[in-house]
Amino acid sequence: MRAFPLLIASTVFSVGCTTVQNTFTDQLSASGVSIIAAELDSGTLSYRGASTQDFTIDGRSWGMASKAERAEERLSGNTYAYGLAGSSLVLQSHSETGLAGVDFDITGPMAMSTSVDASSGSVELSNMSGFQQVSAQSIDAQDLYGGVDLLATSGSLDAEVYPGPGDSIRIETYSGDVELTLPWGQGYDIQVWGDPEYTMEVEDLGFYSAATAPAYFAGVSGNASVRVDVFVTGGSVRIDSAW
Repeated sequence: MRAFPLLIASTVFSVGCTTVQNTFTDQLSASGVSIIAAELDSGTLSYRGASTQDFTIDGRSWGMASKAERAEERLSGNTYAYGLAGSSLVLQSHSETGLAGVDFDITGPMAMSTSVDASSGSVELSNMSGFQQVSAQSIDAQDLYGGVDLLATSGSLDAEVYPGPGDSIRIETYSGDVELTLPWGQGYDIQVWGDPEYTMEVEDLGFYSAATAPAYFAGVSGNASVRVDVFVTGGSVRIDSAW
């Protein structure tokens, strides 16, 4: 695994705030790799699937404060590493103080699963096939093909998922809205547990049986081969169809 010293590469100024950062870039072979395994602290992980046999990694370690000296001190508390381990691309980051973090922006093969724990950060995934398991503050996941287990702990969750027969979809938020898009006409066994203080909207996905109660929805369509469970606290729910 590659670990890096933290060198100040650039300073970005905005009104009342200074961000000090260093950037890094790398390219690794994706041959034999099938999963992104990440344990991350503050920051953002972005992964985009593409027609490639390599991982292109662009990153940024940053610290923010009202004064440059304080921002540099926060930056110095960041550590990060990444590398290949067997069939995994492993990512790690840690920030000792608030208002600091490490961002990873990765382009790699579309056929890739994830196991990501981003305790104080956000995760963005797009154009991927496999099983995506993510826990983060907020999640934006688009054009995912396969099953997912997504948990947003303190923000919103927006996901567009195209499951196959037998795949499972689990969506949960502790304090945020959910917007889930699924293809119309597949075989679903879906249950949604919402928050009675917020709205719930579920579009007809071709259900032949449905049941509703306050902050609850259940529906079955086709052969019910795809299980969908949605749990939402502290936010609204909207489930749309993708044609």
